[in-house]
Amino acid sequence: MFNIPIAITSIQDAITRLKNIKDGQEFSLLLPGLRTFLKTLDIDSQSLMELEQRAYYVINEYSDKETMSNLDSARNRVIAYLEQIMTDSPADDRLLTILDNYYLFLEVLLERPPHRRGGIQKEHLSGLKPVRIPAMAQSA
Repeated sequence: MFNIPIAITSIQDAITRLKNIKDGQEFSLLLPGLRTFLKTLDIDSQSLMELEQRAYYVINEYSDKETMSNLDSARNRVIAYLEQIMTDSPADDRLLTILDNYYLFLEVLLERPPHRRGGIQKEHLSGLKPVRIPAMAQSA
């Protein structure tokens, strides 16, 4: 058989597929696809290494039950790690910081005079004044 990695389209898709894994071969086929997907999200190499460490499980050649128990533990560790990635995204933190400072940015842009070395003139800034949009209830 060919070892073609399974294509992952989202972290939620990966979690769903991980929950439905029945054996070690499926798990081994899913990991390269998951790694490739995480690389497209620009996940750093340290995080990818942590994924590999969490996905590691010992195969007990004398006990299939023990191997499945180890596989279940590894699967649960990978699922927990993916959920952690979804909730602890640094991009979300940056976005929240930007949104928290948005009004400060507008104030500085529109109300303070431009620096004399700035490429924009005060006349140009007057065209950027914020426009108030009437409430939806008033327009109806």
